[in-house]
Order: sequence, then C-alpha cells, then structure tokens
Amino acid sequence: PALAQSQKVQDRVRKVGFDWPAIDGVYEKLQEEIAEIQAAQSQEERQAEVGDALFVLVNLASWLGVDAETALREATLRFRRRFQLVERLAAQNGENLAKMSLDEMEALWQQAKKIVADGEMIDKVDGK
Repeated sequence: PALAQSQKVQDRVRKVGFDWPAIDGVYEKLQEEIAEIQAAQSQEERQAEVGDALFVLVNLASWLGVDAETALREATLRFRRRFQLVERLAAQNGENLAKMSLDEMEALWQQAKKIVADGEMIDKVDGK
C-alpha cells in the first residue's frame, strides 16, 4: 500500500535527519501543498500536487505518532458504516438518496454520525 510505503521511506530519511526540525514546518508545507493543488491547471499537475499533499500528510501522521495506513483504513470503515446507515435511514423514510438534495442527505449524515457516536447498533435503526 502506498501510504505504508511512504511512511517507510520517510522513516528512513528521518533517521539521517532529513525532516523538519519542528511540526510547524509540516503544517506549513501542507498548507503550501493545498495551495498548489488549488492553483494546478492540468490533470497532471493536480495529480502531482495531490500526491505531494498525501506525502506531507503521511509525514504529519508520523509526527503525531499515527500510522497513516491504519488511520485511513479506519476512516474509510467509519465512512462506509455511516453511509450504509444513511442509506437505511433514507429507505425507512421512503426516500431515494439519488433524488434527495445535498442538504437532506447531510441531515441524514449528521443523524447517522450521532447514532454511531452514541454507540447505537445499526440494526436498532432497522427495528431489529
């Protein structure tokens, strides 16, 4: 996986001192990379700049003591669980997500986040 590979490369170069002396430098570099994404004109430039931003995020994760691969995997699982709950909530209300406005979907998203945060079982939403 690319995030793990990036983390391994950055860990290796950090051992010889090729890293920012303080985390503030990482935050500044991330802001710089985001600005470069926004300024990118071609698809090739956008891809390169997004890659650079991801690389910096992996470095930031390391500074924070976070495994980037694990963090992204867990974030993806959280998103997937919440979105599945959004789909169930919409179905319970007789709604078709594809026909709902973004505001309506956002309201269901916030409801799903609260249900998951409160530790309620998704099956409970289905009345099981």
